[in-house]
Amino acid sequence: MTIEGFDGKKIEKEIDATGKLLKTKEFVKDMFGNDKTTEIDADGTKKEILTKKDGSFYEKKIFEDGTVEEKNQKCATCVAEVRKEKKNADGSKTATITNDKGEEIEETITKDANGNEVFVSKNKKTGEQTIKKIYFNTDGTITTAITDATGKTKATRSTLDGSKSFEEDNFKAVGEVPVNPLCTSYFDGCNTCTVKESIKGACTKKACRASSSVTKEKAKCLKC
Repeated sequence: MTIEGFDGKKIEKEIDATGKLLKTKEFVKDMFGNDKTTEIDADGTKKEILTKKDGSFYEKKIFEDGTVEEKNQKCATCVAEVRKEKKNADGSKTATITNDKGEEIEETITKDANGNEVFVSKNKKTGEQTIKKIYFNTDGTITTAITDATGKTKATRSTLDGSKSFEEDNFKAVGEVPVNPLCTSYFDGCNTCTVKESIKGACTKKACRASSSVTKEKAKCLKC
């Protein structure tokens, strides 16, 4: 059974011989003209599929137990990246990712003291670890900061829909330590501080002012 909506929305319902609803499909176009399909099975499983004009697609399946499975194919001929995520009892999440190179990556998702999401990923083949943090800015944009295995951080600010983005050369979020997030002890130029997930913790209480005999030095990570 198909139902046509006045807003261009189309709904299809699959019903068996007994009249039981098996699946509901909803078809719409987003603001960019891409096709978006939402499927809901009788068991509560929900699947969202976004097919773009360039042939790339994104698929997200949400199971009744909260497990999420995603597929992201960045171009029509590309190999899709597959991501499976589940929630843990402590509120954190764990995910297994198979990237477009066939490599398996383990990922844990937590939140830092400021409520920002922290993704710690480890490539099971190479052993390399990366840390990604996501910040929701007051101007409605999102900053994604990724620190690679060498400690180098690259930050990108983008709009919510991802249509516009640019690199932030001088990235520094409020309350963050502008050094390798793997750092566990940090010297801010005056005091030594503990660090956890790139957030400064307890610091020594030395007073460093321009008029003081104790002058500020260059900030640096003391221990990683």
